[in-house]
Amino acid sequence: MKRPRISALTWRILAVNALAPVLLVASFFYVGDYEERLIANEFALLQSEAKLVSMAVAESAAVLDYEENPSLSADLAANLVRRMVDDKQGRVRLFDADLTQLADSRTLVGKRGQDIQIEQLSALPPHTHGLKEILVNFFDWLQPYFRATREYPHYVENAADTGRQYPIVTEAAGGETAKQLWQMDDGKLLLGVAVPVQRYKKVLGAILLTKDGSPIDKGLSNVQADIIQIFVAVFCFTLLVSYYLSYTITEPLSRLAAAVRDIPASAGNAITLGRLSHRTIPDLSMRQDELGELSTALRSTTQALIQRLTAIEHFAADVAHELKNPLTSLRSAVETLQRVKDSGQQQKLLSIIRDDVDRLDRLITDTSTASRLEAELSRAAMQPVGLSQLLTTLCDLYSTPDLSLPPRLQLTTPIPAEWQVSGIASRLMQVLTNLTDNALSFSPPHKPVCISVQNDNKKIKIIVDDDGPGIPENKLVAIFDRFYSERPAGEEYGKHSGLGLSISKQIIEGHGGTIEASNRTAPDGKIEGARFVMTLPALS
Repeated sequence: MKRPRISALTWRILAVNALAPVLLVASFFYVGDYEERLIANEFALLQSEAKLVSMAVAESAAVLDYEENPSLSADLAANLVRRMVDDKQGRVRLFDADLTQLADSRTLVGKRGQDIQIEQLSALPPHTHGLKEILVNFFDWLQPYFRATREYPHYVENAADTGRQYPIVTEAAGGETAKQLWQMDDGKLLLGVAVPVQRYKKVLGAILLTKDGSPIDKGLSNVQADIIQIFVAVFCFTLLVSYYLSYTITEPLSRLAAAVRDIPASAGNAITLGRLSHRTIPDLSMRQDELGELSTALRSTTQALIQRLTAIEHFAADVAHELKNPLTSLRSAVETLQRVKDSGQQQKLLSIIRDDVDRLDRLITDTSTASRLEAELSRAAMQPVGLSQLLTTLCDLYSTPDLSLPPRLQLTTPIPAEWQVSGIASRLMQVLTNLTDNALSFSPPHKPVCISVQNDNKKIKIIVDDDGPGIPENKLVAIFDRFYSERPAGEEYGKHSGLGLSISKQIIEGHGGTIEASNRTAPDGKIEGARFVMTLPALS
């Protein structure tokens, strides 16, 4: 199966790591609190400007009538308003006490009441926009859509020259300062502040100062543009780091997965599997992380599988070889039996056939036991096994009813009841029986087999000693091989399958222990007999 250029795990890592900055940026598009602070600041500035204009108008544009009552002069007020405020600062409208408009900073009136035309200058030549300016303009365009969910009064231009349309002007005419935030047709904001024009504590009119909310939108857009620029840098850095992280994870995993996929096709042959494992399974043990542990585990597992397949192949070859011997003997005996007429010779050949059949039965039984043993040991539950009871039972099995005869098996050390190992009692008894039978077959009839036990609180050693001829030094390890047979002189051939010690070793190793063979020697170096030592983990 062709692997995609970017794995699903890589996409997941990228998505998870990129989600946080994306959500952060998305949240800043709705910077309501920051916008409210900008609006409050703009209102404060606008109110200060409106009060300055109001004070100037009250001082310079107020006149007294014949009854000494102050009022506002439209001409003086209009000239003053036009001089004090320009379009950049906002729009100022002056209303008298009756809320009739007296002046408007955006209406320039000549002596004869005609509007003065303002000629627009030609547009400046286009210039190259930077990234931030492009982003600011983009967010300026988006601001009305972000603000669409908010409810602001809609601003309607007053066609009549009266301030009654604006509630804040009415409040200002009553002596109160008022403010209002409107939304225009294009979605942008318009801020308005109305302050009273007072002279000698008498309200002569009201000033309405309005200013569009472009500074607010510009401030928001600047913040959002800065955030976007930071986000782009952080996002790119996050992608690079995430991709590096995913590469260090997914690339080794992909190599391991590809190597593991090739194993089943070669699992039937140890040689092919060995070549495949060394060639394809990467060694990541230097990583010092979970992937290194996984690589080490896979290589160890594959090596164990190779060893198991090799052992199975050797076992099959050994079984085939061992079965051929009695089969060859059987064939020879049967062929000879057909030609021999002497009854004595026929009985001898029939005896050989019976012995060969018994030998085949023994081989098949022991081979079946050996092949099932490891699976049985892996499934069986280990239980505490008391050595005192186990060895006492063993001694009872080999006791003789004739008390005048020396014992065949003898315990040479006391065994406390608390000495225990974890294991399967029946299998441990099988090992002890096998070792005892083997020792008795080599020992003289009047010499018992001695068993002793040593405990160092961590390991328990069970020692089986005999007084036989000992074991050749070059065979101390080989005697545990399958089908190895070294029998006493005079014993009839074929009475043993050669699997007893091999099965014993398999059982002990399945219990986490070891079994070793050695020779007991006298001070003069003479061999006094063989010694088998079983070492098992002690149960606390």
